[in-house]
Amino acid sequence: MKKILSVLLSCILMLSMTTTASMAYTSSEISTVSDEQLLKKIVDKDTDVVYSGDKKIEKLPLENDYVEIDGITEYDQDELENINLYMIKSVDGQNSENEEVTVITDMEVETPDDVSEISPMSSGGTKNKTQKCGRVTAYMKCWYTNKSFNKSNGVKLTKTGGKITQKENAGLVIRKLKSTYTGKGTCWNSSGKTLNTATYTSSKAHSAGAYSSLQSWDTSSIDRYYYTGGTGLLQARFYVTYGGTTAASQAQYSVSINLASLK
Repeated sequence: MKKILSVLLSCILMLSMTTTASMAYTSSEISTVSDEQLLKKIVDKDTDVVYSGDKKIEKLPLENDYVEIDGITEYDQDELENINLYMIKSVDGQNSENEEVTVITDMEVETPDDVSEISPMSSGGTKNKTQKCGRVTAYMKCWYTNKSFNKSNGVKLTKTGGKITQKENAGLVIRKLKSTYTGKGTCWNSSGKTLNTATYTSSKAHSAGAYSSLQSWDTSSIDRYYYTGGTGLLQARFYVTYGGTTAASQAQYSVSINLASLK
């Protein structure tokens, strides 16, 4: 009887070890799957979620808990085929201290059609007439880290940035690119000291001429970990301005993610 129990325990132990090993990711699986490759996979398979190595890409509805797109028209919101929104992140449980997330927007954009009827963006005007000018695929990428403070979790943005990988219309000119940082609510520094909960903002302009290359902004010197328990806000936003040479002939959209709400 003892011999049978010993054999059973050995089998259970071997099965446990095999299962644990199968859940681990090799360095090649972690490092070789690019965001562009993941996007191609989910588009080719025409599905909502694709796993590859230690990452997953999922297609998000426009109404979700993490990502927002600002600057799109009501027409675009109604015609869902005009906008595709994706998010890439590590599979839960992997690299919990140092994470990264990528938001991809693939959408049809507009420029002003009749400049005389449009107030400049700088004065907060609205675009009364617009014309479709092609699809744009933009990537916003964030790197962040998590830390525990007296059993409460805080998240810190360490780097963010973005790029444009596709302009369907060669005549569509990228004029400005910018990343912004907004934090609000309960937060701590790395030593555990509770900081002022007032809104904290910062921004970084990127080169419009280098739009096709990922341009990042190191925010690691902003030593603020925001509470992830529901009341915190740690928002990274990527702005894309395109169109003519004057403010009246330009349009802008932005995509943002609240890392404090990210599961």
